[in-house]
Amino acid sequence: EYGTSQHASFWCSLECNNMQRCICTGNLANGVKSGDRGFFQCWSQSTKDWEITFEKNTIDGFKFGLQLAASATFYNPDYHSDRHKIHMEAGAYTNTDYQATYSYPWLTGTFEPENASRLPGYPTSNFVSMLPAL
Repeated sequence: EYGTSQHASFWCSLECNNMQRCICTGNLANGVKSGDRGFFQCWSQSTKDWEITFEKNTIDGFKFGLQLAASATFYNPDYHSDRHKIHMEAGAYTNTDYQATYSYPWLTGTFEPENASRLPGYPTSNFVSMLPAL
């Protein structure tokens, strides 16, 4: 649980950067909605394929549920992998502004991953809320 005492160096509750496999499942988190802080941030600047499993998380009080940097200098995850899954269950996000963002900077970036020739689109996801994505 992150209150107003969250250290400024922590952008999100969970961060997974330059990993081959990012797994974020089954978490219950209460945050403080401020600036562009989110629940789970992940990205890779490696040319090697990487994967995300993001599901069964219940969050309250965040700007973003998922922050996935797929802008210039970053790589899109391999959404063709059988391990790739981005899913949000019904009612899992409360007091959260955006289900996800796919570019960095989070509020103003442009989606243009370095591996767009092979993985040109947004990562496949199943968000059941009506929250917007950036």
